[in-house]
Amino acid sequence: MTKEVKKLVGNMVAVDLSSRIIFCMGNWNKKIAARATAKLIQVLPVYLLGLDKKYGLDSAELTIMSSSHLAQEQQVRVLERLLKKTGIREEEIRLNTAAPAGKIACELWRKKHIPKRKLYHPCAGNHIGIMLAQRELTGRTVRYEIQDSPVQQWILELMSVFSEYPKGSIGLTPDGCGIPSFILPMKNLAVMYKNMMYEGNVLLPAVHKSIIQHKGAIWKNPCMLEGDGCLSTVVSSHKNLIAKTGAGGLLAAGVGKDTYGVLIQSDQGNWSTIASMLDLFLRHIGYMDGELSRELRQF
Repeated sequence: MTKEVKKLVGNMVAVDLSSRIIFCMGNWNKKIAARATAKLIQVLPVYLLGLDKKYGLDSAELTIMSSSHLAQEQQVRVLERLLKKTGIREEEIRLNTAAPAGKIACELWRKKHIPKRKLYHPCAGNHIGIMLAQRELTGRTVRYEIQDSPVQQWILELMSVFSEYPKGSIGLTPDGCGIPSFILPMKNLAVMYKNMMYEGNVLLPAVHKSIIQHKGAIWKNPCMLEGDGCLSTVVSSHKNLIAKTGAGGLLAAGVGKDTYGVLIQSDQGNWSTIASMLDLFLRHIGYMDGELSRELRQF
């Protein structure tokens, strides 16, 4: 394993069920912005407020609320269905219009000569989920992106619970899509994903039930989490694994087998290196899945 580590350039920290560090490399103890790795927490108020049932949301619609999607055709259809069911209007979303992020989706978009849309933005589904919760709490969607809004304060509390890091110590910085991003140690982001995977109930029952429901939604619709061939989707297509990428070369992952959390970061944003580091860690803990290992080595 030592020889393999020397070939890799990046930062990684992994924790076990008791939040004890079991593996680390590089500058693993620094504080970083969680970016899109927080999206699986940001969706939880939708469940906790019962909005999944209120609006009859299916698993694809719920998964895309924690996605960084490529605006593939099937993803756009789900987003449009989500707007129709909830009554959220596209123009209300506090995002810039965008072209599809996926290469194939963008080529198809160019051929159709149609305008950019807010729904094509990778964070559109995430914003819609936060907007729904803000509307339920206040009667309006306005200010859902502001850090002192009720929904953002609730998300901050959930981040603290899952990461086992004091709420008052979590830093805040604007994310690229305009909502707050949370700054905390790499270890605690790994802890956050460990707690997502733990099947025992160490959280409040309603919170525990919500994360179980959301993991189930993701496992039914991994393509909605990012897109065909993308790292989050590839990893989350496999049993007992959940993963989410984030800007700045981040990958957070939770492993259900014996319950681990891992946070990987490459300053160069090299997804091949990140995939190799995840493969190395999974083999280190005895998670043997030949198909997944081959997929990770192909990045």
